[in-house]
Amino acid sequence: LYGGADLPFSGILLLYEANVEGKGPSVAGTWFATEDDLLEGKISQQFLTSRTLSGNAEGTPNLIRATTMDAKSSDTSPQNCVLTIGMHYFDKRESGEMIDQQAYAV
Repeated sequence: LYGGADLPFSGILLLYEANVEGKGPSVAGTWFATEDDLLEGKISQQFLTSRTLSGNAEGTPNLIRATTMDAKSSDTSPQNCVLTIGMHYFDKRESGEMIDQQAYAV
């Protein structure tokens, strides 16, 4: 996490580039409530984003910031957070050239 800040949720959030057959690379995330859950492959929550910047590829995610939506909630999962994610995407130019761009997603 940027600046070494504490996460507003417990557990382990794994962000990754998922290559979905027929769709290509997209940003995905899997949350494990505990380290033991991670080691046992016990997934608590999972998401796959829809590509909005590129029809070709969006990926290489990194977590920039996580803020709690409802500080009074007892929910300690990322579902109770707004995640700001850094990523790359391919921008196809009129010439057909693919340019690697950087972006933020919230």
